[in-house]
Amino acid sequence: MSKGVLYVGTGERFFDEAVESAESLRETNDFPASILTTPKLKDKKETSLFDDVITIDAYDDLRDKIYNLNKTPYDKTLYLDGDTLILGDISPVFDLLDRVEIAAAFATGRDIIGTEEIPDALPELNTGVVAYKSASDNVDNFFSLWKELQIDQIKNGNLEELTSFGNLYGQTTFREALYRSDVAFSILPPEYNFGTFGRGFAKYEVKILHATNRKWLEPIINEELGDRAVVGNYIRYPYKGKKKRFRGLPVIDIFEKKLPVKPITDRLGVTKQLRNARDELSELYASHR
Repeated sequence: MSKGVLYVGTGERFFDEAVESAESLRETNDFPASILTTPKLKDKKETSLFDDVITIDAYDDLRDKIYNLNKTPYDKTLYLDGDTLILGDISPVFDLLDRVEIAAAFATGRDIIGTEEIPDALPELNTGVVAYKSASDNVDNFFSLWKELQIDQIKNGNLEELTSFGNLYGQTTFREALYRSDVAFSILPPEYNFGTFGRGFAKYEVKILHATNRKWLEPIINEELGDRAVVGNYIRYPYKGKKKRFRGLPVIDIFEKKLPVKPITDRLGVTKQLRNARDELSELYASHR
């Protein structure tokens, strides 16, 4: 069965992000990549990284993903948002598809609304990293239902005040489609969709970074394995000794395009004071437990 990674890049920014992600895929894996884009961008952009460049009629918003994932050229597909970097071996995702038909990671930033009949024990999943089979009636029906629910939400939904995406937000409808369809699905661990918005916890090697600050995290997130989480400008190691619990993230110098080792707070000259204050607060908290 053919296996590959699929991107959607119907705007210039998203196309360029997909190219960057595909470069990281090439550096770490042997799987091919394809992209869904517009005829205009296909003619304008460098597409040599992609085995297939598939043109679609675009809305230039989230619908381009929701309505077109069934156009994958692969039997087993890993869809990735463009704001991702691949750091390790992703072949276990395709192995998982021998047992299930769809897999995605938890979404901790959730807007479960208008679906009261669905048990709250069913989590909302993040649709920036989705593995799925094609050539499956269940998956075909799932994508058709997801699109149908999305169209209804755009026309009649009530998410406008709850999320910046408004009624275009696709994770609520993804969750509902999972519940109402017969598709067999599984949950990916956070190491396959690691970000800084509620998805910033890992224990093992992070395979896929999915975050706006992914370039900050890339050099250091896997230097020390074990329980760790991104908290603000730090990677926190909760089970280490007091002196080793925090590590500052490097920053990108927007003028020199470099990655200095020092964290933001070092550059401001206040790291020592912040650490002392943090230690004092930790000791005060411990004394009152």
